[in-house]
Amino acid sequence: ANAEIREAARLFLAKRSSIEQALIDQLQIMGLHASLLVEVNTFFGDVLLAALQLGSPAFLEMDLEWVEKLLADRKIPEQNLVRYLHAYKQSITLELGKTAASITEWMDSYFARVQPGI
Repeated sequence: ANAEIREAARLFLAKRSSIEQALIDQLQIMGLHASLLVEVNTFFGDVLLAALQLGSPAFLEMDLEWVEKLLADRKIPEQNLVRYLHAYKQSITLELGKTAASITEWMDSYFARVQPGI
């Protein structure tokens, strides 16, 4: 893993609780019930950290289908995966600043693939 991604992993781990609190605040603003998303947040944070430790946030893409299933199991429509990821991006940017670039750039490329033209 390059130094930027290693630093993102280190800082993500150090600030994870703050990131998840900011995420809960964002989800509530969006009208998603944060209490339903505790397990989703834990799973997503775990796979994001693992992907960073493996050297690329893109490695978590294979787990997004499971995140989508966790959302669906909580009666949260699948289109909310993108909304959830946007909220996560905002939270990471708020807490990690420029250190989050490797994560947010991957998210932007993902959004471009799943929401072309937006």
